[in-house]
Amino acid sequence: MVQGKRQVVSFKTKKMRQVNPENWIVVENTHEPIIERDIWDRIHNLLNKKSRVIKTKNEDLGLFAGILECADCHAPLAFTRKQLKNRERKFYRCSRYNNNGSKACTTHLIEEETLVEIILNDIRLYAQLANSDKEKIAKRLFASKKKSQADEVKVLRDKIEEVENRLSVIATSLKNLYIDKCSGTIPENIFIGLMSDFSNEQAELQEKLPKLQSELTNINQTNDEINEWIELIENFADLKILTRPVVMEFIEKITVSDRKESDGKIEQNIDIEYRFIGNLLNAKKEDIV
Repeated sequence: MVQGKRQVVSFKTKKMRQVNPENWIVVENTHEPIIERDIWDRIHNLLNKKSRVIKTKNEDLGLFAGILECADCHAPLAFTRKQLKNRERKFYRCSRYNNNGSKACTTHLIEEETLVEIILNDIRLYAQLANSDKEKIAKRLFASKKKSQADEVKVLRDKIEEVENRLSVIATSLKNLYIDKCSGTIPENIFIGLMSDFSNEQAELQEKLPKLQSELTNINQTNDEINEWIELIENFADLKILTRPVVMEFIEKITVSDRKESDGKIEQNIDIEYRFIGNLLNAKKEDIV
């Protein structure tokens, strides 16, 4: 159930203004669902992804289209096919670079074959571990998740405290303002203006507070997500071919940096964010394994 999509501009008029979606009051689970929450979230997540494809004779969707992001400009990476003499080359490049050249961004080029190898190795490794010692990987992931969320939790708690303190200040100010009005110490026009400003700010903060509290609650829902991921991955220990459905089942986002030369070697950072557990697998494998 969603409330607060619109609010009155002032108590002196009936005009309404639209409220930003992040400030809506959203109360979940007020109605019996007809679709499971996980399925709903996954479908809408896919609908919101931008899949860019450069048209070719064999027009199709790249294996990782829609989940690759440029590490610098955050534009999606565009899928490209190129027919060579002996093989077909498949790769991804920053779409902003493709459209506007080197003044907009750099290539951030990565071969699809390279990504396939990385993802396959990751999935097989953790699937085998999930099958051999489920409890061990769960404990390590719980610990890593808790550590990675510590800063985020602190930021949210600070924001919640800030909003609550400000609401308390506004409530006191409104009370004092009314007392001053009754005692005749402030003019009517000033009273009306201040009352309107305080009331509008109070309404905005009252809409913002439940959202912040909901975000904090969602962060703390760790155990169920990790257990769900372990149950999902343990069936893929012998995975040999990476398909589009498997990619979309496991991966939320992949961020690709540009290639850089260091000590005569080409280096490129690839940050993989998996469903349910985020980018915990990007930690040193010995930290998890």
